[in-house]
Amino acid sequence: MDFDYIDKIENTTLQHGKLCNRVYIMSIDSKNTSRILEIAENLTKSHKYTKIIAKVPERSVKEFLANDYIVEAKVPDMYHGVETGYFMCKYFDQERMIDQDQQLIEDILKDALVVSTKSASAREKDDVNIRKVKKMKNKDVKEMTQLYSRVFETYPFPITDKNYLVTTMLENMDYYGIRIEGKLVALASAVIDMENNFAELTDFAVAKEYRQQGLARQLLETIEDELKDKNILTYFTTARAKSPAINKSFSNLGYTHAGTLVNNTNIAGSIESMNVWYKNVKQKF
Repeated sequence: MDFDYIDKIENTTLQHGKLCNRVYIMSIDSKNTSRILEIAENLTKSHKYTKIIAKVPERSVKEFLANDYIVEAKVPDMYHGVETGYFMCKYFDQERMIDQDQQLIEDILKDALVVSTKSASAREKDDVNIRKVKKMKNKDVKEMTQLYSRVFETYPFPITDKNYLVTTMLENMDYYGIRIEGKLVALASAVIDMENNFAELTDFAVAKEYRQQGLARQLLETIEDELKDKNILTYFTTARAKSPAINKSFSNLGYTHAGTLVNNTNIAGSIESMNVWYKNVKQKF
């Protein structure tokens, strides 16, 4: 599986490559916004990428707008629980601005927004062993890469690489898994930004034969419980817009739809649109 590159330039983290055919400004030093905009644009033009997407605090938005970016999603109180976060984008190909499955995406979102408090087919919790996967043996990490490889034909981050999983576990990611009869059947992770007090819930993978059993929801509930004591004030995710199950899971647990990133991420074999969902958590330091 091929992946895009991740570079750290001038206190900013950029992901870019032909897989997603884009530049993604994952984090930005707002004191140096002009320089980062220049770097992103140069990367895009030199590699002929068709989109730049940036996750930025409100203080940087005016400069992005002045450089012909548009807002695709907006997360209130994302930074430190007080400053709105924006997903800004700029297209270099008009065709990429339009998702041919737009009606399907709208129908899935409409259905997801009809909240249900219980999943009828979910397994009882005492039948599922959910455990944190942060400090795992090499054998466990191997199982993680195998599950991710089975679930995703393509993925923007190297989650099928054991070294990547071990490194991110030691840095800023907590992994969670569900085992049924000893077999690892579901995974998810939390990318924790302690500096800005938010976490991205991501890397959801459920083995095909265990889907429609409420496992993603149980992972979400466990991750939230684990994050309560870490001063995380906002949770967010980017979920496949054409996946009814994952959108329903976030909606049912009280997440709010923040917008759709059009033709944004190469996942499961092609570039797809992603829905942004968020939840603000009232906590005290």
